[in-house]
Amino acid sequence: MDNKKKEFTLHLPETYDYRFISDKREIIIKVLQKSFSEIAKKNLAIYDIPEKNLKGFTTTEKDKKRNVDRNPPPNFRNFSTDLLKEDATTT
Repeated sequence: MDNKKKEFTLHLPETYDYRFISDKREIIIKVLQKSFSEIAKKNLAIYDIPEKNLKGFTTTEKDKKRNVDRNPPPNFRNFSTDLLKEDATTT
């Protein structure tokens, strides 16, 4: 499995992001989605990034200090992974 299929980033609104590479990526994402939806009562937004890696879409600690956020654009949002039915404009 190549790193693109193992990599994921957790975007956190109040702090910098956390970027991971794991052979268990899919399992981790499913657990995060389920836990988030149960606690927040909304979907965890999942984005499909067509790049080689997620570096350009991961806000670093240095970026955050300069008020730079590197979030993916809304058109990369993958609604097919949602666990809950909700209006696409609310995520």
